[in-house]
Amino acid sequence: LAATLGREIPPLALGQTVQPTSAPTARTGAKPGPKAGQKQKKERDPDAPKRPMTAFLLYSRDRRSSFVTDHPDVHGRSITTGLADEWRSLDPSKK
Repeated sequence: LAATLGREIPPLALGQTVQPTSAPTARTGAKPGPKAGQKQKKERDPDAPKRPMTAFLLYSRDRRSSFVTDHPDVHGRSITTGLADEWRSLDPSKK
């Protein structure tokens, strides 16, 4: 491997470890900065109020348990898809 890279790698003494020479990467847990031309995200205030739930989220939260009992063979993402289909066909006055 060293010959293909064009440099010589010194041998290690018994029990000696190699220290990384590069900056931390994503695997070590360091967060990468923004790419060129992108803005950096603003820090979010943890005490700021959250946005209210949308009408669809309120509908799906109320309807999910009865949808699962009506369709016991449906699981996971298909439940949300079924609820979305019901929501689309729902009368606008009921939304």
